[in-house]
Amino acid sequence: MKRRSLQNPLLIGVCLLFIGSSIWGLMLQKKHERLVDYFYRGSHWNIHQLLLDSQRFLYELKLYRAGVGDMASLSLEYDLFWNRIDVFLVSDETQVVRGQLGLGDIASDLFADLKLIESQMDAGKLVEGPELDRMQKHLVACTKRLEQISRVVLTGEAREASITQIRRNMLLLQAWQLTLLVAGVLLVAALVRANVLNRRQARTDPLTQLGNRLAMHEQLDASLSRAPLVALVILDLKRFKFVNDQLGYQVGDRLLQIVANKLAAWPHGYAFRLGGDEFACVLDNCPDEGSCLARAEELIALLAFEFRTRESSFQLACRLGLALAPRGEDRDMLIDHCILALNQTKGGELGDLVQFSRAMLGQLQLRHNRVRGLQIWLERGQGMPLTLDLEPMMEVRHHQPVAMRLTLRWGQGEPCSLSWLEESGLFEEVLSRVLAQAHTMTPQPLLLGLSKAQLVRLLRSSLLTLTQGRIIAGLPYLARDDAELKKQVIGAGLLLALEEVGSATMALARDGWPLAYWTPRREGEEEAAALQPLVHAIGLKTLRPARLRDVSQASEDLQA
Repeated sequence: MKRRSLQNPLLIGVCLLFIGSSIWGLMLQKKHERLVDYFYRGSHWNIHQLLLDSQRFLYELKLYRAGVGDMASLSLEYDLFWNRIDVFLVSDETQVVRGQLGLGDIASDLFADLKLIESQMDAGKLVEGPELDRMQKHLVACTKRLEQISRVVLTGEAREASITQIRRNMLLLQAWQLTLLVAGVLLVAALVRANVLNRRQARTDPLTQLGNRLAMHEQLDASLSRAPLVALVILDLKRFKFVNDQLGYQVGDRLLQIVANKLAAWPHGYAFRLGGDEFACVLDNCPDEGSCLARAEELIALLAFEFRTRESSFQLACRLGLALAPRGEDRDMLIDHCILALNQTKGGELGDLVQFSRAMLGQLQLRHNRVRGLQIWLERGQGMPLTLDLEPMMEVRHHQPVAMRLTLRWGQGEPCSLSWLEESGLFEEVLSRVLAQAHTMTPQPLLLGLSKAQLVRLLRSSLLTLTQGRIIAGLPYLARDDAELKKQVIGAGLLLALEEVGSATMALARDGWPLAYWTPRREGEEEAAALQPLVHAIGLKTLRPARLRDVSQASEDLQA
């Protein structure tokens, strides 16, 4: 959670850095354009000053030779002209223009002319003669060439074309940078959107589009921080495993989606799916305990509807656990209390809606103690907290036990169901120890009551060693032909005993399922008698507890 909370500031920082650098790049580029312009202006100014100093020196030279000017003025212009040429030949600002139209060569020729009379200028007097005339003529010719080139560079089409090209390139560069800025903004927007989408998906159940357990935790934290009273309802659907096993997982998924749509449309709370057939609703707008109970009863009525498919229909119902917490209460404690209340509904004695009470904490502590006791037994191998109850199972027309029904009880005699072990996460470990000990207590096969999901776990577990012919898996029903499960059952050497039989059972037997026994429920003797012809036709043997076998036999004799 902390890691995710750092993602948004980091992403915002990267976005601001990218946008800021792009804007700063545009500003720098604009400044660069001005610097380039200033650079060319400075270069052109140097050309103009070189021409001007050349003309001034020639003017003073002509005045001096005509006897009108003095040596001091000529020497001053000489020094200025010398320095100007020297700067022009070595300065970085004039490096580009020195290569244009022979300006570098002209400046070098002018510098050579000045060097010819350097000694005379130092002496303070020019010597008239042919050498001075040639120097002056050459100086005049170079100045004229410089003037022509300066006119072309400073005012001609070449300068305008150069400036236009520079500015066009700068404009294209700015347009590219603007495109880069827009692309960056779009990229940042896409990253932000992807981050928001990922966060939403991490908190959304993909099947029902409700919030998941993480989303429920966040909602509970928010509600417990602001609401004076918060109610949590956790519910599960009755006979949902029957829907999956009897009608298939696609129908089960459709049922979950219908329930989710009803909960999402319910205006009094926030709905979430916790997994499987378990849902939760957070209520933070209930003024008192009575209104919370009324809202929970509304949920029971909301989810009591007839679910129809092409093949069948049945009445859906749910059971709810309710827990209340004041502002500032611990979120995990509220969830534990609500789950504990939901567990009380599964016994059936307290109804389909149970509100948590402090008296249930003893049961929660008892559950924790039992789990801890099993863990210690599994670690140390001593102090088994469970007792094994082996009940003889006899065939109706048989006088000897055919199998032993295995059930587990706590030390106080309270039954311990395999579903409880499954919910505690100790199903495979405890069952492997129990089966090993039971096999030492009786040579008879063990009849073990399982659900289809538990049978799958039994077959896939690496902790359980299944002895050929020593385990009879008792299932409530078996309605769908699962080729992979059948292959695993046959490979493990298991026999199957069914509580419910029907027309589909005969097809399963013909298809090769190892169906061996029928274990009718202890109630409904008339129904059991009516199904006997079908059971005999399928080839199943009827198993009953030893104490009920004689009663069943007498009933069959009377019917005969």
